[in-house]
Amino acid sequence: MKRLIALLGFAALVAGCSDASQPLASAPDGPKHSVWGVDNDGDGIDDGTEADLANTYAPLLYMPNLITRDQAGSGVSGDWTWPANVEWYLANTQMRFHHDNCPDHQILNLGTINTSNLITQSHQRATSWLGCSHSGTTYNSGENTYDAENHFFLQAVYDDVTHPGVRDASGWKVYTHVYYNNIGGISIQYWFFYAYNDFIAGFNHESDWEHITVQLNGSQQAVSLVYAAHFSPKTWAAGDISWYGTHPQVWVADGSHASYHSESECDNTYPEGSAESCWTNLGQRWFTWSGGKGSDQGLQGGGLVNMGEMPGTGGKRPMPGQEWIRFSGHWGEEGTSDLTSGQPGPGQHADDWNAGMGTGCGEASCTPVQAAYVSHYTGADCTGTESYYTPYFGYDGVRRSWNGTGMAGTTLRTVTNRSYRDSSGSCVNAWPSGNTLSDFVTIYR
Repeated sequence: MKRLIALLGFAALVAGCSDASQPLASAPDGPKHSVWGVDNDGDGIDDGTEADLANTYAPLLYMPNLITRDQAGSGVSGDWTWPANVEWYLANTQMRFHHDNCPDHQILNLGTINTSNLITQSHQRATSWLGCSHSGTTYNSGENTYDAENHFFLQAVYDDVTHPGVRDASGWKVYTHVYYNNIGGISIQYWFFYAYNDFIAGFNHESDWEHITVQLNGSQQAVSLVYAAHFSPKTWAAGDISWYGTHPQVWVADGSHASYHSESECDNTYPEGSAESCWTNLGQRWFTWSGGKGSDQGLQGGGLVNMGEMPGTGGKRPMPGQEWIRFSGHWGEEGTSDLTSGQPGPGQHADDWNAGMGTGCGEASCTPVQAAYVSHYTGADCTGTESYYTPYFGYDGVRRSWNGTGMAGTTLRTVTNRSYRDSSGSCVNAWPSGNTLSDFVTIYR
């Protein structure tokens, strides 16, 4: 079957469909999708920058052969557990509280949970040596912590309704987390949500959060990508990834939904290791960004949702309407082990959420940009290294960029620039042959 799919895919490509390995295009050139000048999540990155970068590098996912649960029961090879979204899952679950060594307790009934009350519940721990009376610590569902022994959890009430996921691809949403990294640039995480994980043997569980991370340098070019697969995330250089334009391609493993950089890696990696763990089926590619599919073969998803930041120092916070990331419990019912229980949400995967996080500074020290004016660029069309000319405003010490965001280095440099962008967002190729001046500071994003 896979050989037939590959032949059909080849025929489609010859007929003019998009090549699955198009070369990496340039980074975004100014505002396209978003309103600029706002930083709702308090992370120091303009929301417009976050949206544009997330759309530019949003992944294209090759889904495993998507089938129904009945087909799976009849021996058809494929995956009956499809992607979903947060609001749909909340509407199809109930909230309970898991006590260590005591019975679970009901918190919210089916049909009553939403993204607001998800994080406002409280419940007191039951103590086993006191006959499971509620006499211990009081837990809050919106705490910025996770307790493995005592916690809230979401549980499907009707498995046949919830476990298969959303059957219309327009309801598949991807949740993004955009932040300064430790290489002087910005990283973009893309989190994919499934209502069920149908893995090997009995290692199945409700809810499944998977992700990849695209790491950009100070020039907003992709330099490396992290593909999360089970407990062993793997980092690849950008040149080792196959691209659809600026969009990295991801192969999703059957049942486990682990992310791989190629079909071959998926099919030959334990614990997948099956000739049909991953598929290259053009008709079942998930275009995660809005309008990405166009006239190509595949499935148009429901777009990207910027989650913002977990609450923290410096005023970091979730994006408006995305406070659900504070939920401190399990997405999915409790099993007998971590391998059979639901998972914490993206923000509670601390090692993944904070992977490679930095200040955005690519040198020994930086200072936040304080105002909007003009940025200079070493390349044409406002590409290459971005800098600010400190003699502006009589060396007043204020660090500026074209949109008033970013981090300014403290090392004064002599730079040859070819273009600039002003606060309107317009790019001008002012010096095609180059213009060399001193006293620039580098702007990091």
